[in-house]
Amino acid sequence: MHYSDHFHKVCIASELNEFTDAFRIIYSWLFSLKLLEPKFMDKDSIFCRLFTSIHFRLKYIAAPHYEERKRHLETLEKDGVPKAYIREYAEQQLNVIKQFKLEQKPIGHSFSTDEIIDAARCFGELSNGISVRSRYQRFRAVCMSWFSFMEVITGKDKSYPGSNYVDMFCEWHLTSKGGSVGTTVHIRQELDRFFAYINSKSVTINVLTAACIDGYIETYQSACFARKTVASKVSILRTFLRYLYNRSIIKTDMSSYHISPRIYTCEILSVSPNENDLNRISHFYDGNTPSAIRNKAILLLLIEYGMRSGGSYRFKT
Repeated sequence: MHYSDHFHKVCIASELNEFTDAFRIIYSWLFSLKLLEPKFMDKDSIFCRLFTSIHFRLKYIAAPHYEERKRHLETLEKDGVPKAYIREYAEQQLNVIKQFKLEQKPIGHSFSTDEIIDAARCFGELSNGISVRSRYQRFRAVCMSWFSFMEVITGKDKSYPGSNYVDMFCEWHLTSKGGSVGTTVHIRQELDRFFAYINSKSVTINVLTAACIDGYIETYQSACFARKTVASKVSILRTFLRYLYNRSIIKTDMSSYHISPRIYTCEILSVSPNENDLNRISHFYDGNTPSAIRNKAILLLLIEYGMRSGGSYRFKT
């Protein structure tokens, strides 16, 4: 049975090789007769540098919005982005086109960040054995980068007292500091939340007090944010206030008036194994050898008495 399965796989591989060879011959023949579109005959195309197989080249060359995708990938290449990441960008570009249904229409209108985030969430829900979070993050990062390069991202009208300072800070973070588009979106969301709070208290940025900042940070606890999340949000707020002070928008440096929570190396423990996992692990080390007896004794002690959080650090390294 094993031999027949192996023989079947060999036959399939042989047929695929024959198909690839025939495909290559047909492509070379059409290429020699100059019957292909110019984009298929461009040997200096970035898709020819990224992919060696003809069928992969044709997949990305024949896809919609060739010029838009090509220019973006070439810019990434000039910026020194590794080829492995550029290949992933090329694949995600096709997912973006499919998710926004852009196969038969030009990218002629602008997209809001909320639309991009919603599309990324929908794409993440289509996961098949892949982490939903990772699919969402990759799709959003590529879509933000590509649409920002094409200048088709627009934000909703969120004008409020202080929104001009948020626009200035996000523009500075994206251009002067070199921050990523995804991080800038996260910063804007946090600052929108901050200004919504101080505006509800009828406090302007020019008369901001330490008590008002403390009151805002206390809202993190009611929102059940983890300490690492709180530290990240406090860092955004501190950088923003220092930015305003350095540009004489506020008279007092408020960035030193709030302290982020202390973060420990092993703050969050891994999920504990269930009873079936423990039985399987203990049976795995059944044996009469000294190492097997030692390992099972250690496991039984851990099962019986547990483990301190600091002791799990060695198991993670």
